[in-house]
Amino acid sequence: TLWAQVQIHARQTGDDHVIEARMPRGNMDGFLARWKLERVSDSRTRATFTLAADPQVPAPSSVVANQNEAFARKSVRALRNRLR
Repeated sequence: TLWAQVQIHARQTGDDHVIEARMPRGNMDGFLARWKLERVSDSRTRATFTLAADPQVPAPSSVVANQNEAFARKSVRALRNRLR
């Protein structure tokens, strides 16, 4: 199991909101999650999610890719639910 204790920082640049999560502690060599919310129109927002994880465990890239995809899906769902 991969785990990370993360610090989350949010900032606003113009109409855009950026939220970043960085890992001060965990069992990975590196971790960064970034959400960018861009205003497209009065009724639309584009959400971009980026995840970079460098696990310390020897694992096939397909396993890491599947975990990254699952985490990305879960994050987008949580963001949608929160914005409703």
